[in-house]
Amino acid sequence: MRLVRGAVGCLALGLAAVGCGDSGQAREERSARHEGRLAGEGGSFPREFTWTGDKLFFTAEDSLHGRELWVSDGTAGGTRLVRDLVAGSEGDFPQKLTAANGVLFFVLGNGYYTSSQLWRSDGTAGGTWPLYSASTAPSTGFNVKEFVSAGGTLFLSASTDSFNDFELWKSDGTAEGTVLVKDILPWDIADIQMVDAVNGTLFFIANDGEGGRALWKSDGTPEGTVPVKRISEYLDSPIYDKAAVGGLLYFLTNGADSSTRALWKTDGTPEGTVHVTDVLRNPFPWSEDSFQMTAMGDTLFFASYTGGPGVELWKSDGTAEGTGMVTDIYPTGWSEPRGLRVVNGTLYFTAWSYETGRELWKSDGTAEGTVRITDFPGGSEGSECFMVGGGAPWVYFGVSQLWSSQAQLWRTDGTAQGTVPLRSFQEGLGISGVPGMSVSIGDTFFFHADDGTGLEPWTTDGTPEGTVPFWDVTSGMTLR
Repeated sequence: MRLVRGAVGCLALGLAAVGCGDSGQAREERSARHEGRLAGEGGSFPREFTWTGDKLFFTAEDSLHGRELWVSDGTAGGTRLVRDLVAGSEGDFPQKLTAANGVLFFVLGNGYYTSSQLWRSDGTAGGTWPLYSASTAPSTGFNVKEFVSAGGTLFLSASTDSFNDFELWKSDGTAEGTVLVKDILPWDIADIQMVDAVNGTLFFIANDGEGGRALWKSDGTPEGTVPVKRISEYLDSPIYDKAAVGGLLYFLTNGADSSTRALWKTDGTPEGTVHVTDVLRNPFPWSEDSFQMTAMGDTLFFASYTGGPGVELWKSDGTAEGTGMVTDIYPTGWSEPRGLRVVNGTLYFTAWSYETGRELWKSDGTAEGTVRITDFPGGSEGSECFMVGGGAPWVYFGVSQLWSSQAQLWRTDGTAQGTVPLRSFQEGLGISGVPGMSVSIGDTFFFHADDGTGLEPWTTDGTPEGTVPFWDVTSGMTLR
């Protein structure tokens, strides 16, 4: 029953159910979008909404330009194509939009890092160009694998013809400021993997040839780029999840055996880098681990397999004894918390039970304070809630009927009276909770949606009348 329900959930919600997508699905989605547009379904499929300074950047596609970079001030009159980066409607496209120090960084590529070129933009055509290091000629390769914004600096793992391996670089958006931070393992492969940034410090995994892969940190200088702790026995696979919590970095690695994941925390010092405890990995091949590590104050929250109770909401204060299940939401099954979001000091998520179906919940971190907000009719055969996004004062979520072609966008402040519907959209890709498909700036929420005329950029202030499209990329029409 669980296997069938999980499969149907992904089909019914499309990309609206967080965690159902993967790189193969993304490629299929892109192909389907091109076919849909040619078939007259319309829509620009905007995504990767990224706020930089006073500008909203996103990518969108039309039949003339293909997928390109767009910029907006949140109004129809201030929304425009930044630059036609690749002529025609096919080929490389902008992706991995990241803001650092008022500059937008992105790569122009085909989805594979071996051919991804680093670009920068200030929102104008003249201020958008491919970024090279002043130490490398533009004719040489400058390929980017990963990048992370930390304290106004963009850190990236990149390779050039001079450095065949991916090494640690940084950039301020200029050629002169795009420099190699440190050649960690000269003439060999350092195998760098970005982890996250905490208080302006970058944490990453690297191999310097002196004992295998280790946790490193960097402040952007060669002297400040040093190993924190060598825990190579735990780092023989990618980091499964991570979160910055109260000035600490929490992350998950392989555990002591194949049935566990190891929860770690670090303050950037060897003695402050400790193995907190082990948590059980999901043992079922049809349902991958999705911990969704999220910070609320100084407490880490995540979804974890618990053995008997199944997948439930957990929390940790950084100690073994302070790590455990918040409450057993569905004692006879799996509640499978999804879409964890913190707004105004409250944790929001969706959870499932056979009696209620997937509903919206909130938690203050205690069992008594973990309660269901919504109660739509039909139980597990009726409605399903999914998280869309959030920002003070509202949390936005979608509600789909399992056998309907429509999904409603709702907002809530965590109270029954503050939970109201805003507008109906097409089900599936019509509204989405996938990261990058929305952003909240102040009290305005930007997202993509399809009301039956195509998937386009929308905005809402949390009221039905304020939930409107602000631009039709495919036709260039002002809709507001």
